[in-house]
Amino acid sequence: MLSIVVAVLFALAVEAWWSDWQAQQKAEDVLLLIEKELQANLVMLEDSKTHHKSHLDFYKEYQEPEGGMTDADYQAIFLHIFRRGVFRPAQVTQTGWDIARYTDSISWLDFETLQHLNDVFTLQSGYKDYWSRGLLGFTLADVLNDSKEVKIRSTMGTLNQAWWLEISLHNEITEALEHIAAQRGDVEIAAED
Repeated sequence: MLSIVVAVLFALAVEAWWSDWQAQQKAEDVLLLIEKELQANLVMLEDSKTHHKSHLDFYKEYQEPEGGMTDADYQAIFLHIFRRGVFRPAQVTQTGWDIARYTDSISWLDFETLQHLNDVFTLQSGYKDYWSRGLLGFTLADVLNDSKEVKIRSTMGTLNQAWWLEISLHNEITEALEHIAAQRGDVEIAAED
C-alpha cells in the first residue's frame, strides 16, 4: 500500500516537473523570438535614424544665415529632402512580445528581463504612435500652408523629434539585448551603437 502511495506521489512530481520544464522551454523559445525581432528592429531603426540625421545635418548648413534664407537655400533643402524621401520611419514589430503575453510565456521570464522588454515595447509603441499621428498632422499642415519657412521648420521639427525618439528606442533595445545576452552568458553583444 505504501509503495502505491509513493508511486502516485512520484508520478505527480514527475508530471509537475515535466509541465514546468515544457513551460520554461516555451518561454525560452519566445525569448529567442523576441531577441531576433529586436535585432531586426534595431537594424531598421538604425537605417531610419541615419536617414533622418542626414536631413537634419543638411538643414543645419542652411539654418539661420545672415540675412535669412534665400529662395536658392529653400530650393536646395527641398531638393535634398524630397528626392531622398522626407520621412523613413522604422517598421518595428512586436510579434514575439505579443505571443509571449497572450500565451502567458512571460510568467516564466525573470522580473529584470520583463522590465527591459516592457520598457522597449512601451517606447516602441509610442514611436509608432508618433509616426501615425505626426505624419497626419504634418501632411495637413504642409498642404494648408504655402509658406516655405513654415514647411521647412515643420519638417525639421518632425524629423528632430523622430530622431530623438529613434535614439531613445535604439538605446532601450540595445540595453535589452545586452541583458538577454548577459543572462545567457554570451560574450558577444548582438547590437552596437
